[in-house]
Amino acid sequence: MIEHLVERAGRVVDAGIEWLVRSGFDRSPEPRSASAAVLATTAADRAGDARQSALSALLVAGVRAGFGAAVAMDLPMAIQREGYIPAYVAAGVLRGQNPEAVSRVDATIAHHEAGALGGVLFALVYAALDTTAISAAESRTEGLSTPAYPIAVGVVVVFVYVFFARFVLDRFGGEARDRAEAVRRAWAVSTLVYGAAFAALVARAFPGEN
Repeated sequence: MIEHLVERAGRVVDAGIEWLVRSGFDRSPEPRSASAAVLATTAADRAGDARQSALSALLVAGVRAGFGAAVAMDLPMAIQREGYIPAYVAAGVLRGQNPEAVSRVDATIAHHEAGALGGVLFALVYAALDTTAISAAESRTEGLSTPAYPIAVGVVVVFVYVFFARFVLDRFGGEARDRAEAVRRAWAVSTLVYGAAFAALVARAFPGEN
């Protein structure tokens, strides 16, 4: 009888302890959950704003550097016999005209617009690379990730050359297709100058760490 009462009392004590523990941890659960949700939402909003701000800064820096690099590219294009042909071909594509019918002004505008668009490509490639494992052991120069920065510049240079030399020229080059190899060689020299100028300018144009 006594053993039965002791056992029953023990169960009552255990139940009481369990209730106290539960009530202590579960006290005012709704405010805590609400606070956690607010903090999580605020952190997510701040992270989203930071990413958007970084991408905006990259786009501005890329466009500025791309335009400046296109200006630097004018010199090798001007001194090579076939150097400015790509600008006429690009303008012809944009205007739906034969390259031989394009004016020098239109060719110049198309050339510098294409240079600026190269900066947009850089920003997109850099942003993609900078969020991957490639930047896990990164160092930074002028706020730019050293692994992502040269790779993104290289992607831009290769794309600028290949897109024109192997696609635009072959499809829309008009009479320039008869001199395709000479045009491609001149374009390769000009593109390398563009890449070197772009790499230098984008580091200066980027406003700090992203």
